Amino acid sequence: MPISAKLDRAAGIWELTTGDSVSLQEIVDLTLENDWEGHRLLLWDLRAIREAPQSIEELRQAAEFVRTTREIFGDGRVAILVTSDLDFGLARMFQAFADGSGIAYEVFRDYDAARAWVAKGA
Repeated sequence: MPISAKLDRAAGIWELTTGDSVSLQEIVDLTLENDWEGHRLLLWDLRAIREAPQSIEELRQAAEFVRTTREIFGDGRVAILVTSDLDFGLARMFQAFADGSGIAYEVFRDYDAARAWVAKGA
């Protein structure tokens, strides 16, 4: 399933939802092909993910790509929503790799907490 992207215009938050797997190329395509309309708040819903990244290097590459999106997302906020312990750990690893990108990341297991945190960036 492709990544779905829905903008909550009132809150200024993009909600991105994946299927059971997502590739770095899908993330790149989504980022480059969408008109983000100046919105820099995102909630990545990865709760349906069933396949972990193929390697730690893939996480590093994703974090490196994030550095190139600074002009799109500025000093944005991204909440990453997961369910499993493995996904939580991998998301935290990505967060560490992306540190210094100018975009704040936080990992959550609860939708409402994730939404509230990302909304604080508005």
